[in-house]
Amino acid sequence: MDKDEAERLARAIRMVQMDWIRVSAVAYNPTTDTYEVQCEYQQEDQGPTLSRESWTTLQIKSPRQWIDILTQHGGGLELP
Repeated sequence: MDKDEAERLARAIRMVQMDWIRVSAVAYNPTTDTYEVQCEYQQEDQGPTLSRESWTTLQIKSPRQWIDILTQHGGGLELP
């Protein structure tokens, strides 16, 4: 993703305010020459804990990857 697209995706994830994922940063990856959204997330089976140890680091490299994660997690959103 370019920087603007990564920042828009990070902003969209933050706005949804889901309790199982949080954005840490938008970072440049020199290996791929792209920007990524760095997140921390909890897998569904771990339950609602607040300890940092239960959070896993994730780099979202494309909007398609975000859609896949959202779908795998059961959506997390109510559609109208």
